[in-house]
Amino acid sequence: MAKENKLMIVVGGKDSANTKRLYAISKKAGARAYHIENKNGISKNWFKDVGSVGVVSGASTPKWIVDEVVGEIRRLSQIKTADDHRYLRSSVMNLR
Repeated sequence: MAKENKLMIVVGGKDSANTKRLYAISKKAGARAYHIENKNGISKNWFKDVGSVGVVSGASTPKWIVDEVVGEIRRLSQIKTADDHRYLRSSVMNLR
């Protein structure tokens, strides 16, 4: 997914080995990646000149946190379409 998206948002605890690994994989694949713990870590500036964003989360990240992150991304970026982010806790969201 990180190879297909300019922007990757990795959701999970800062001490989570799984989440750190997802972040490292995203960066290595060439995506601009951000590791956040919840929706408050998102910046509107991240979405400038981005056609899509991938969202992944660590295995222990609660679904409600991922749901809030996806909701905040939609709010900040004016997303018109999005895949179902509940499947394997990942999503590709197409922006404008």
